[in-house]
Amino acid sequence: MAKRTPFGERLAALRAERGMQLKDLAAKLNVTPAYLSALETGGRGVPNRRFLHQICQIFAIIWDEADELAALAAASNPQPQIDVRGMSADHVRLANLLATQVPKMDETQVQEWIDNISKYS
Repeated sequence: MAKRTPFGERLAALRAERGMQLKDLAAKLNVTPAYLSALETGGRGVPNRRFLHQICQIFAIIWDEADELAALAAASNPQPQIDVRGMSADHVRLANLLATQVPKMDETQVQEWIDNISKYS
């Protein structure tokens, strides 16, 4: 199975829940199936607000669920960058450790880090 972004996982789940194929959703959104597939799997960046609004309209998503979808989209950049210019040496060290260690982590380790870091947000 292809890797997915958090937004891509949710979008694929929405399609599955409603029995909609990728090509059908792509047609409704006026995009190519290849673009939509790349968006789901992390080959494309974060969708814009207009695109998210269209998805919410198609799936009749409102309020909290729409906010959740927007938050998932914001957390789905497949190439995130951390700008630590002007910060302490420890900030720089942490950013570089994340860049080198995250690709080596298994799913359990990733979830542990997410749980720990989420305590500070």
